[in-house]
Amino acid sequence: MVPEEHRKKMVERRQKSIEGRKKRQEYFKVKREVLEHEEDNNTKLYVVKAPDGWCKMLDNSAFIYAYEIAPRLKKEVTVYVDTDYNYPAKNGVVSIKAFDTLKKELRSVKVELVFDDERIAVFNLGRDVPFERINGFMKIDESLRQRIDKLLVPERIFPSLKQQLRELKETVWHTSQKMSEWNKQMVGYNMARAAKEVFDDFILMARGFKDADLFFSESQMKLERMKCDLLTVEEMKICNMEKIFQISRLISEAEKGLIKASSQLSEARQKRNEEKKAEKEGRRLAKQSETKKKVMERAENGTKSRASKAAKAGK
Repeated sequence: MVPEEHRKKMVERRQKSIEGRKKRQEYFKVKREVLEHEEDNNTKLYVVKAPDGWCKMLDNSAFIYAYEIAPRLKKEVTVYVDTDYNYPAKNGVVSIKAFDTLKKELRSVKVELVFDDERIAVFNLGRDVPFERINGFMKIDESLRQRIDKLLVPERIFPSLKQQLRELKETVWHTSQKMSEWNKQMVGYNMARAAKEVFDDFILMARGFKDADLFFSESQMKLERMKCDLLTVEEMKICNMEKIFQISRLISEAEKGLIKASSQLSEARQKRNEEKKAEKEGRRLAKQSETKKKVMERAENGTKSRASKAAKAGK
């Protein structure tokens, strides 16, 4: 490539990068405004258009669409956790690829498009959806998540540690997906794999398929390795400082959770050992008492027998 062509390509790439950042900034600005509206929204569907071509419904709009509109369209729609760095939806998000298809589907159920530009589209439901019903949709969604959780993970095995490890896994997982391919290969995959393995090992331990002591020792080492990778992320400025701090905090909380759970397990074992020891001593004393009682009975019976014989001999 000749120098002039190279310079031209460099200028084009720089321009695309500038335009990309500008679009992302505009996207987050619109998203922030929509999230403010969603708190009191029960009459519209707000559809935010992301720079990657996908469209998103947030919070109330997401649940109205998933539980009120989608069944009328004979579709199953899942409300996911919002993984955006900036201004994540509090309750969930629905992502849609084909906006034109969405418009046709909503038109078929008499949901009217009232505004549309390159940043956002607004649909009028034509009626109010009671907030009690929207909150009910959210509770249904949370209930289903909890039921799935109970099927997969024992409920009473270190619940706070389970939540800490899950949050760490989800945060690292979504963060690694936003890295460039090279950074994923160097650190992203390692961190995501370690966080997933720690959570998976917790489930295996909780279900009795992995030794608890081995789980605690291995998990602590994996978290230490994650710290090393996170240090590289910080030094190379792969992620923004806010996200690095968040992951660092989650690792620290997970470490404290492991230490606390390990201590609780040790105390429980000690208590069980003491109970077994007391039970054993109780059996020993009971057996000793029973033996003593039998000896006394034999002695008493022997005395009575000898007395009886003596009485008979006297006669």
